[in-house]
Amino acid sequence: VIFADVGQGDCTLIRLPDGEYMLVDINHCPDHGIDVFKLLDDVLPDNGDGRKRLKYLAITHIHDDHITGMGDLYDRYAVEWLWVPQYEDRKQVAKQFGEYQRVIDEHPEEKINQPQGSRTPLNEKDPDFDICEGVTVRCFSPPGYIEIEDTLSEDEAKQLVHENCLVLKISYEDASVILTGDSNLACWERIVDYYKGRTEEETGTEVLKADILHASHHGSRTFFKDGDENSQASLEALETIAPDAVVVSVGENNQHNHPHEDMMDAYRDQVGD
Repeated sequence: VIFADVGQGDCTLIRLPDGEYMLVDINHCPDHGIDVFKLLDDVLPDNGDGRKRLKYLAITHIHDDHITGMGDLYDRYAVEWLWVPQYEDRKQVAKQFGEYQRVIDEHPEEKINQPQGSRTPLNEKDPDFDICEGVTVRCFSPPGYIEIEDTLSEDEAKQLVHENCLVLKISYEDASVILTGDSNLACWERIVDYYKGRTEEETGTEVLKADILHASHHGSRTFFKDGDENSQASLEALETIAPDAVVVSVGENNQHNHPHEDMMDAYRDQVGD
């Protein structure tokens, strides 16, 4: 798993055991961090048509710092599968939303996967799931279709998108990583509650445990607080995941003051210095 430095955004590249690759989110801003396309040019396998092949492009949600460059990436590489949340498209919640929608519209419908939260791993639930043997993928969010009403304010729409972020856990042999996008406290309260009350290892909160946690929302406190720094904190999700390491994708001197120090203190308490 490569957590790429793309400034104030997310971009995670996963090399699968069979040599194929999955890219989770894209923020192609070469002036901020690395040029992701140069990385992909170096590592992706040839597709046989003069292009490189990206087997999976997964988008956690439709905010600009997670989809910027998506159209250019799609035009440049042979993308086989799209994994995306299921949005209606009446309310544009990002400047890059038009490019996102173009990619969805141009991609073969049978090669679009819209994962939903479930107690069943994707490779067992979906007969069309096309990932290499030995890899398990679980989707914890969103629960289903995401309707963003035109009447919502910009802030309300943003919170709804975060509450319904695509959250994936990818496991291989004894290693696992949870990719969180910008999922917020409301999202994680729903996820944890969904698995509570079951003690079986395959269906209870045990499935939420992971070795590596990709910190939600660039180290924002929205992962464990619903409000400002003085709001009451909930550590239930972090303690349930119980990661050995936390990776924060954040841009230096960003306008949002990410990462928030109270969130970083919670991460340090969990995993140590």
